[in-house]
Amino acid sequence: MDNYRENYRKWYFFGIIAIVIILLIVALKSIKSNNNLVENNIEQASSNNILENKQEYEHVSYILKNNSTEKIEKIVTKQNISSEEMKEIYNEKKEENANFKTYTIYFFSNKENALNSNNYELGYVTNKNGKIIVNNVKEIEEKEAEKKAEEEANKTAKQKEQEFKESCKKYTFEQLARNPDKMKDKKVEITGEVIQVIEGIYTNGLRVDITKSEYGWYEDTIYVTYVPKEGEDKILEDDIVTIWGVAEGEYSYNSITGATITLPYVSAEYLEIKK
Repeated sequence: MDNYRENYRKWYFFGIIAIVIILLIVALKSIKSNNNLVENNIEQASSNNILENKQEYEHVSYILKNNSTEKIEKIVTKQNISSEEMKEIYNEKKEENANFKTYTIYFFSNKENALNSNNYELGYVTNKNGKIIVNNVKEIEEKEAEKKAEEEANKTAKQKEQEFKESCKKYTFEQLARNPDKMKDKKVEITGEVIQVIEGIYTNGLRVDITKSEYGWYEDTIYVTYVPKEGEDKILEDDIVTIWGVAEGEYSYNSITGATITLPYVSAEYLEIKK
């Protein structure tokens, strides 16, 4: 009986060890399988990324010039192609066109433009003195726009003021009142007498008489809005002012008696009080 119990204990012990070993083997296989799955997913994602980034294009036609020593190939591609992508396509096709003294690719957004034009649309890539030259129309336009915006931002406030004032023209009350829609958005220069100031938090409303009579006083009222600049003198009634601004059509409001009053309306950019 004792021998039986001893043998039972030994087999029980070895059985537990065997089960533990089997479980370890299964666990290791599972980990390896998961690692392979992750690696495959990473590889697939990388492959997909490459496929997504691969530049697609279509050959349309080519032109031979200078006794067939120069070749200009027309290619249709996406409209927002970058300079790097243009260069990549050029390098892909450079070897098969190595026999030409000069090889150039013109890029287009569609076949119709490519077939009907003797010039590039989106840009071109060529080789000059062993150096690849890339001309991307969109990127050049964007750089020019950025440069223009930077130059505009660098202009002093005084320069902008001077340019705006020089672009304004003098108009009479009759011109402003008779065709308010036609006058809209025109830059105007007007001198007159302030007959009312309506002060706001940021913007002042002004009623200004702009027609000087033969007796020296002003009449014919227009409505003006103006945002006072920091440090400027306060505008008062009876001030004689010169206004440079933009005609905005008409402005209507109700008087104290309830009547609707409509006046020519000017949004002032600059205002000067005559001393």
